[in-house]
Parts: sequence; C-alpha cells; structure tokens
Amino acid sequence: MKETHTHYRYLSTWGRYILAAIVIGIGVGYAYYLNQDRGYVQYRAGATIVTWDQMQVDIIVRPRGRPDSRSHEEMRTDIETTAWDITESWERGRNAEKVYVEPVNQPSWWKPMALGATIVGLAVFGITYILSDVVAYVKEQRKDEA
Repeated sequence: MKETHTHYRYLSTWGRYILAAIVIGIGVGYAYYLNQDRGYVQYRAGATIVTWDQMQVDIIVRPRGRPDSRSHEEMRTDIETTAWDITESWERGRNAEKVYVEPVNQPSWWKPMALGATIVGLAVFGITYILSDVVAYVKEQRKDEA
C-alpha cells in the first residue's frame, strides 16, 4: 500500500510537469518536421484531355524510380506542357483540364513528433525522479537534525 501511495504522490506532484514536457516535445518534433529537408520525394502527375467528341482521356506520369530533383511546381509545369502539346498535336483534342500532381512518398509528420515527445518526456521524467529523491533526502536530513 505504501508503494502505491508513493507512486500516486509522485504523479500528483510531478505529473503536470511530465505532461507539459510531452506537449513541448510534440511541439519541438513538429517544428523539426517543418524545418527538415524533405529529401527525395517522388510525384505522380496526370491530366485529363477532353476531345471534341466530349470523350475524356487521362494521361498519367508515374515515377520511374530514378532520382528526380524536380519540385512540385516544376512537375506541374511539365505535365501542363505535355498535356497541351498532346492536345495541340492530336486532331481530336480540344483542351486539357484537371492537371494534378501528388506526392507518392512523403516524409511522415508523426514520427518526429512522437520522437520529440518521448525524448523530452523521458528526460523530464528522469529529472523529476531525481528531484523527488533529493527533496525526500533533504526532508529526511532535516528530521534527523531536529
């Protein structure tokens, strides 16, 4: 019973600090996610070409697995140019619409946040555990002196 009471007292005393540290760790992880290098991101791009017969033809450009350093905007410009070139050279093509570019492999946002929360939470947990022992030791020393 004494052991359970000690754990409850520890959590009621230091739990808010640990919880605040976890929230701060999540914030630090999110800030890291926003500032990190995106690395190699592949894009899948496509467009819909509408013919004079109201028929829609989709063109899709998939990543080839080779390093491609084009950005999202460059990829969108390239697919728009390709779609317009096809439309102009094809006698049935009327116009290109619904041009889209979507990332295939993008870094996940939750991993740095979880890592930040874990690291900062464990650090504060360790510090509060040591401080709790120091406070208990100082109280015991004062009792012995009195």
